[in-house]
Amino acid sequence: MANDRKEKDETNEPTTSRDAENRTKVLLWNLAGEKAREKELNEKEIASEEKNLIFVGSRESGKSSIILNYTDRSNETPKPTIALDYTFCRKAKSGSSVLKNVGHIYELGEGTFLLKLIDVVVNPENILNTSIIICIDLSKLSEMWITLEEVIGYLKSRIKECVKEANRHDSTVKDRLKRAIQQRLSGNPDESKLDPIALPTAIVATKYDIFGRNYCGWKSYRIQFRFIRVST
Repeated sequence: MANDRKEKDETNEPTTSRDAENRTKVLLWNLAGEKAREKELNEKEIASEEKNLIFVGSRESGKSSIILNYTDRSNETPKPTIALDYTFCRKAKSGSSVLKNVGHIYELGEGTFLLKLIDVVVNPENILNTSIIICIDLSKLSEMWITLEEVIGYLKSRIKECVKEANRHDSTVKDRLKRAIQQRLSGNPDESKLDPIALPTAIVATKYDIFGRNYCGWKSYRIQFRFIRVST
């Protein structure tokens, strides 16, 4: 009978050992699952961002080339933009291995002929997430002035409409844009005299090499770039 008990205890030893090993595996698996869920929740808290960027301005001023370089496709040959072209790029969001920021990039072709298509990009829904690049061709100064005047005039009018509409649904939109403008102009001695475009805007002057050859003289440089400076 004692022998039977001994045999029974010996039989239970490996079973107990296996049970402990299985419990350890389950514990480790549960811990791994909790860590994965915790990481997923943290990444959801860090929301991805989507921004819009629209290129407008002079015809054949190099907008397509700039976009190709910006999106790491400089090996491609630029094609003429007929109306409104679209592309996008993604960049990993800081602090996340999964989430990515997305940039929606639009290019308006045909100079100032199709300005109405700006409405597709600049609208009440994304007014707070849109920036503008105005490209001007320095080799065609007579067209440059007209382009800047028409583009800036249309943008200001369109943005005003969008802010009014967006403010009906979110009363903070106008104030948020105003604070953003003040932040961008902070320290500018001419701040009180300026009437800036409400959205972040940059003017890119292209074909400077041709401008330098055709319009020599410091006086010419000063006049042209002073005008560009006060335009926005």
